[in-house]
Amino acid sequence: MAFVGDLRDFVLPEILQVLVHGKKTGEVRLRCSADATDVDGLIVMVRGRIIHTERSGFEPGLEAFWSVIALEEGRFAFECAEVTELSSQVTIDRTLESLLLERLSDEQHASSDTRA
Repeated sequence: MAFVGDLRDFVLPEILQVLVHGKKTGEVRLRCSADATDVDGLIVMVRGRIIHTERSGFEPGLEAFWSVIALEEGRFAFECAEVTELSSQVTIDRTLESLLLERLSDEQHASSDTRA
């Protein structure tokens, strides 16, 4: 199964929620440049759980996740894959909800710090 689209039409958290609720296993590849062969980000999911994220110039795991989740332009493609192909590198083992709640909490904390 391939699921492809443009980040201007679907924000990444929405895409990930669909994959989480469907308990999908595979890779979300993100391309931000005009060169369609350039992969700018990668999110690996096993049974709807994010286990690994990469992005050039960022530390694999949470740092890469925060950088790709903020992308607003580019293309995404999800491809199903077998668990054995994907489970060799685990840099994140959290639910999407916990990751997004952490981000929301951080943003609210930063917002209250600027008002103080």
